[in-house]
Amino acid sequence: MRLALSLTCILGVSIMMACGESKGQESPSSTNETASPASQAEPISIFGTVQQPLEGTPITLTQFENNAQVATFDLALDANGHFAHSVSLDKPTVFQLNVQNVQRILLVLHDEDIEITVDGQNPGAPWSTEGSSDTDYLEAIFALNSEKQRAEGQLNEEFMTARNAGDQQTMIDIQNRAMALQANLSTSMVELMKERGVSLAALQGVQFVDERANIDFLTTFSQEMAAALPNDPMTQAWVERIQIIKATSVGGLAPDLKYTTPTGESLALSELRGNYVLIDFWASWCKPCRAENPNVVAAYEAYKDQGFTVLGVSLDQDGNKWVRAIEDDRLVWNHISDLKGWRSDAAATYAVTSIPANYLVDPEGKIIATELRGAALHRKLQEVFSEDKG
Repeated sequence: MRLALSLTCILGVSIMMACGESKGQESPSSTNETASPASQAEPISIFGTVQQPLEGTPITLTQFENNAQVATFDLALDANGHFAHSVSLDKPTVFQLNVQNVQRILLVLHDEDIEITVDGQNPGAPWSTEGSSDTDYLEAIFALNSEKQRAEGQLNEEFMTARNAGDQQTMIDIQNRAMALQANLSTSMVELMKERGVSLAALQGVQFVDERANIDFLTTFSQEMAAALPNDPMTQAWVERIQIIKATSVGGLAPDLKYTTPTGESLALSELRGNYVLIDFWASWCKPCRAENPNVVAAYEAYKDQGFTVLGVSLDQDGNKWVRAIEDDRLVWNHISDLKGWRSDAAATYAVTSIPANYLVDPEGKIIATELRGAALHRKLQEVFSEDKG
């Protein structure tokens, strides 16, 4: 889903990314009908056609619960490339259809039959599904993201050219254009969610939404999701995340952070009260973070004598690489980390799942802005310190 040179480093939150050990297996010679535990629902049919199938290569249907595989079923093809399977589901459920290791199709199914048509030899060939409204929703989400990725691919090429030439200004301009692409995707995704409403498929779409900019909508939407899917662990986890984001949005008090500095001392965010503080989540291994660092350095140099400072919060695991990046990028402000990578307690406290990420805190500890990068950081600081002088 992500380009290798994506301009944002993202922790995967896809509903199909984490797969555990399969707990069930069915062969083509078995009943070809399954039921969820304690399910009283009428069975639905999952059927379709594989065009140009590869002889002797299996087709599998894997069922997921809470980001883990719970069952995998082998599907048999007849002489015409047709397959069929029945399953009883008492709630919306995620499946993945693996067509001979050539195509992998994500499905969200519940109480509607679905027909699937897919090419068995060409990994880039389009597939089609019909009958499942939740899967249609999912495909609409993927289509929006694919449109953004095509544009992002061109930007990545331009970014590499600028980086090789050492053209920092062009790199910043490209980052701003990339952020505009993401903002447009976020807006389109919110409109899609408003149109389609609550669904397990929506959990795939929310990862593309600017959560803080749309926190009021997402708060309401998460409450509707919780009511519609009260026993779904993924929904529960997302609802809890939205609650954390709301608590750390503009207007709220910034939760305190107290971790270790590069010199082994302990430092708390609260010790910096009285200053405007940019809490900057980053890591030495994050290329977009490193590309943004010159912009943060410029902002720091421009406003450090007016009561502005930065607190770097690293998602590194290797202390030596963390310190080396601080020195190489000339980040002369305070830094803290628990060196837990994506398991960072600080990141969890602020619901950070992508970096760079930042929060601007006023002298009283109130969050006054978030996600300030590129020119937006300078504009906000100019606004803040112009008001203070006035």
